[in-house]
Amino acid sequence: MKTPKFLGILLTLFMLLIVAVAAILFILPRQQALEEKTEALTAVSEQLSADLTVSEATRTAAEAALAESEANGVILAGELVESDQQMADLLIERDDLTAQLAEASAAMAELQVAYQRMKSQFPFAAIIAPEADEIVSPNEPIEIWITAYDPAGLTAVNLTIDDETQSFNVADAPFFAHRQTWRPTRGDHTLSLMAVNTAGDANAPVTITVQAVDLTTLNADIRAQVEANVIELTGLSPLEPIEPTLLSREQLSERLEADFAADVTPEELRQDTAVLSVFDFIDPSFDLYQSLLDLYSGAILGFYDPETDEFVVISDDEALDAAEQFTHAHEFVHALQDQYYGLGNLGDDSLDSEASAALRALAEGHATLIQSLYLTEGYFSQAEIAEIFAGFEEEDLSFLEDAPPIVTADLEFPYTAGLDFVMALYQEDGLAAIDAAWKNLPQSTEQILHPDRYAAGDKPLTVTLPPLTDTLGSDWRLLDEDTFGEFYLRQYLGQQLDAASVDLAATGWGGDRYAVYESEANGDLAMALRLAWDTPEDWGEFMSLFPEYLREFTGVADPILQADLACWPGEADVICLAQLGDESLIVRAPDATTAVAVKKAIVNQP
Repeated sequence: MKTPKFLGILLTLFMLLIVAVAAILFILPRQQALEEKTEALTAVSEQLSADLTVSEATRTAAEAALAESEANGVILAGELVESDQQMADLLIERDDLTAQLAEASAAMAELQVAYQRMKSQFPFAAIIAPEADEIVSPNEPIEIWITAYDPAGLTAVNLTIDDETQSFNVADAPFFAHRQTWRPTRGDHTLSLMAVNTAGDANAPVTITVQAVDLTTLNADIRAQVEANVIELTGLSPLEPIEPTLLSREQLSERLEADFAADVTPEELRQDTAVLSVFDFIDPSFDLYQSLLDLYSGAILGFYDPETDEFVVISDDEALDAAEQFTHAHEFVHALQDQYYGLGNLGDDSLDSEASAALRALAEGHATLIQSLYLTEGYFSQAEIAEIFAGFEEEDLSFLEDAPPIVTADLEFPYTAGLDFVMALYQEDGLAAIDAAWKNLPQSTEQILHPDRYAAGDKPLTVTLPPLTDTLGSDWRLLDEDTFGEFYLRQYLGQQLDAASVDLAATGWGGDRYAVYESEANGDLAMALRLAWDTPEDWGEFMSLFPEYLREFTGVADPILQADLACWPGEADVICLAQLGDESLIVRAPDATTAVAVKKAIVNQP
């Protein structure tokens, strides 16, 4: 069970008070012990001084004896040297003890300073709730929590709300805590707390302010201003009213769980898991359902649903703070995009994954650009910008730890690559270039990753695969067939190749088609990926580098050559590479014989 916030703060303060008391109890015995040690060291020093005086007298007597008798000079000289050495040793010992005494005195002085400093911190007083600068609703009950402490005892605690003071007689108790209900009227209010101890000392008043406003009106005014700023940045005004909704993080999780249950069946997610596993992105046993649910529940700050025109901002309180205004600006751009350009295609099942990914990247890149301009064009104060970034730094990102890299990369792509794409357009011809892109949509992740290929009109080549059920057998069924695309190709290659090799191998992607089949008899998987390239050079770079991926993945240096296929055997299947004219073919199958049959069916397709 989550501990209520006010209890968490109270416990923290209580623990700090315990530490303070423990420190006092520790210092006092140490101070007494140091005083006793100082007295002992002083006595030793005095005794050494007396010994030194005796030694000096001995030396004088020796010198007199030397003068009286030269015959005994050698003996006396020896005694004199011995006396000098004893005196030197005593001087050294006295210096050491003097240094120890100085160190002990310094330590005691430091402890006395620390004790006085700690003593000056009492009496201690704190307002636990409400929080400083909290915004509340007028005439709605809120809790006031106060606490005070002094180890010597308290005589009074005074709570002032605006100009009215409540005094609490605490009867010399060391600790005081109080809770009461307060209904603030509309406007700004000041709360101040002061405690007095038995010595008559009082703390500097602890003061906070609270603002009681109509949150519905306040949020409406804030939203209106944010939307006016976005309209100014985009040059687009709403064609129809746009009504946002606030959801808490808990409400979002409940909403997503219900949507997942309604929209995705366990069998569909199992098939998606199998498709991702055949490209080594995840383990076949991975719980994709829970991973996606956790990821979206933790990562989503707001969303716009073009199917329902629903505009949602996530907020765990009722007032729109700077970070939530920042999110509102982003989602408002999506609402404008939908009204002007139409976002319905995002849910169009007839679009292949490449066209859909490119459209999403344009939408998110456009919204993120406007959001960035909102941050840099003076719509936020420096304090609000600091608040936004501080909030991001404090975010709990543990939900990312269990998400596979392909899932987080897929989530990030439309924002990062999409922003780079839109920035390239914006730098070329401002908002007019973005408007033109909405009228001439990018068709592939290649165009998003390489804006120059979009400008050059480099559209994806059409690549086909024949049905493979007859080739594989009647117990095999198609799980998925689609376009892989340059983005996913890069993620695939990046599992075994360095960044430079991935860039060289994937750049020049011209088009592709993949299909994944599953055996109903034993769950075996078969995959075919046919790749077309922009130039023969691009084909050659991929064909020279992909074997290195297979060597790293399988641990097999030299492939098995069979019917123009180079096959690398793995633990449970084989991955084969073949040349199809100026195209590349990757086949993954339970064995090389099946891979050869798949390649033959593709080569002989009508």
